[in-house]
Parts: sequence; C-alpha cells; structure tokens
Amino acid sequence: MYQEIEEAIIRAQMGHTDIKTTKDYYYYSTQDQKYKESQISKAISICLRF
Repeated sequence: MYQEIEEAIIRAQMGHTDIKTTKDYYYYSTQDQKYKESQISKAISICLRF
C-alpha cells in the first residue's frame, strides 16, 4: 500500500527534509500497528472455528 504513494508528497506533508526521517518514525509505527492488527485477526479467526 505505501509503495503506491510518492515519497516526495509524504515528505512535504510531514515537513521533513529527508524521507528517512519519516520512515524512521512513521513507518515503524504503522508496521507495529499492522502487526498487532494481524495478530488480533488471527486470534479472532481461531476463535470463530470453535
């Protein structure tokens, strides 16, 4: 999903001069959230089997 968004646009919106700054903070945060969401979804799927 994030690969479809131009880095220059994200960098400008976040106010960073270097996209690395955005990736170091924001990308980590969203990946952590995505991991949590996937784990919750897996747990719900397992519970629904019973």
